[in-house]
Amino acid sequence: MGLPQGGRRTRDGRQVEARHYIGKSEWLEYRLRQHRTGQSRARVVLALVGKGATFKLVRTWEGGRELEVKLKRQKNTPRLCDECRGAHPPQPGGMR
Repeated sequence: MGLPQGGRRTRDGRQVEARHYIGKSEWLEYRLRQHRTGQSRARVVLALVGKGATFKLVRTWEGGRELEVKLKRQKNTPRLCDECRGAHPPQPGGMR
């Protein structure tokens, strides 16, 4: 979905930057407003926004929960990000 720009701590206490978040919504503007106002159910976004972090929407796809799960299981969100990849990102239908 976007690039939360802020940090979080790992279980061993190291500070890391959260870069990518994938989520789904049938009402995108409403969902983005929830994220921005700290009313999101997405814990990582809620924690980061609560600490003053910002985010921006970088990419959207047509699809539902099945596609969201497929993309998350790849555990390689930078590969899906237009900003990280440049002008020619992969299409989700062509991924395994």
